[in-house]
Amino acid sequence: MRGTLRQLVFGMTTAGGLLLSQAASAAITQITLDPADVGTTFTVNYVAVSDDNFANKSQVTAEADFKLVSFAGNTITFTVNLENTTNPALFTNVNLTGYGFDMSSTFTKVTTTSTVFPAFDNGKNMPQVGKLDFCAIAKDKGGSCAGAGNGNLGLEIGKDTTFNLTFTLSGPATSVTLSSFAVRFQAIDPVGGRTEDFSAVGIGTITPAVPEPATWAMMLMGFGLVAHRLRRRELQLAA
Repeated sequence: MRGTLRQLVFGMTTAGGLLLSQAASAAITQITLDPADVGTTFTVNYVAVSDDNFANKSQVTAEADFKLVSFAGNTITFTVNLENTTNPALFTNVNLTGYGFDMSSTFTKVTTTSTVFPAFDNGKNMPQVGKLDFCAIAKDKGGSCAGAGNGNLGLEIGKDTTFNLTFTLSGPATSVTLSSFAVRFQAIDPVGGRTEDFSAVGIGTITPAVPEPATWAMMLMGFGLVAHRLRRRELQLAA
């Protein structure tokens, strides 16, 4: 019985570790959220693709953390931190001038606190991706989801911005699926490259939300309680 107890506790601990490892490493292209996910954060990592012929495209990157802060009725709010993580050793300049994604639910209104991406060009095409349900841009004359009219707007290499993003849906929803995450890169200047700017689009993959530390603590407490009860049962049988 003692050997069985040890195996059971070891198995539960190992399973918890595997769940954490898988949650931290698995990459997906869409994510479904519901009110139970309020308070969780998922990360989107973007890597450039482009028809332009320049080296080290995989080093033109961005990262966004989306925290679901509210999901009530027909209103969903995120806090977003978006960063241009392009490798500065390989590029003298890269500007992130827009971002967007698809949403399974129809929305009638979007508001943001962002001063970097204050305007929207929803339902329009982004190069390499196609039409996006939602698209926010660094607005200027001529700017669109396809790119800012001035490629020097937006986020420069190493810069980040944090803001709130609120969607008003056409009706109450029990869940919503987000997919086709993308960002627009412009004014790409490789080190030692041509002075003429390149452009690209960053395609996003998602690292699922990892449960909060309190959730893992509760799981471990549960494992401990099960082990304690099994141990008491073992002692009772031995008596």
